[in-house]
Amino acid sequence: MWRYVISGFRSMVEYYVYTDDERYAIAGCILLDKVADVYPDYDVTKVSLNYYQSHGSKFSGKILGSIAEEDTCEHLLRAYDAFYEAFDNPKVVEFLSAKAAEQGLANPKTNGNLIRENVENGLV
Repeated sequence: MWRYVISGFRSMVEYYVYTDDERYAIAGCILLDKVADVYPDYDVTKVSLNYYQSHGSKFSGKILGSIAEEDTCEHLLRAYDAFYEAFDNPKVVEFLSAKAAEQGLANPKTNGNLIRENVENGLV
């Protein structure tokens, strides 16, 4: 599953950088924020043993395993960098603040800075 998520981020970044079409940045910001919500609690050992080669039999890492995790994080952080300004987009703020209120999240995500803070705390 994560292979498709990361591939999607790479595509959105490329499309956004080359076309400046805000639709890619809006979708990318929303998805990146969601990944930041779930990433800290993710534990590869509770999900699958399919990544045995990916963590050097140490059972460490979050999404894929400690060895492959670096590549995953690199793509997520590149997306964060590419979409950085778009976190202030009213469509992003409106959607994510409504979801934060609906889910009772501690971070209300009512502005771009709070959304960036969530991504930084959850991923960086």
